[in-house]
Amino acid sequence: MTFYYIWFVAPYETTNDAFIQNYAVPISAKLSNIVQKLLIDDNQLVQKGQLLIQIDPRDYEVALHFAQASYDTAKSNYDRDTALIGSSAFPRRTSTTPARPTRKPRRDSTKPGSTSSTPTSPRR
Repeated sequence: MTFYYIWFVAPYETTNDAFIQNYAVPISAKLSNIVQKLLIDDNQLVQKGQLLIQIDPRDYEVALHFAQASYDTAKSNYDRDTALIGSSAFPRRTSTTPARPTRKPRRDSTKPGSTSSTPTSPRR
């Protein structure tokens, strides 16, 4: 009987209460990109605010350089325009100068009733 217990029963653990306590928390990312470096191991305890992964920054660096170039272009255009307005390159608008030049409407030669210097031939 002791041989049976030592050989068949003792190597296995038994329990009357088969519940375990679990603190698993799902993690999701706000960004989608390639993971460059994993900074934790499986089942490792982590602290609040601890860095878990490092993502590849190349896509964000390209977007940053594009935004910086767009900003630099817009700023140089603004600086150029304010310098031109401040100089005598553009005449100042007075109360007698119209805000917008007036144009006479053009007559379209394809509309019926329009006058045209070239005669039209009938279609065949």
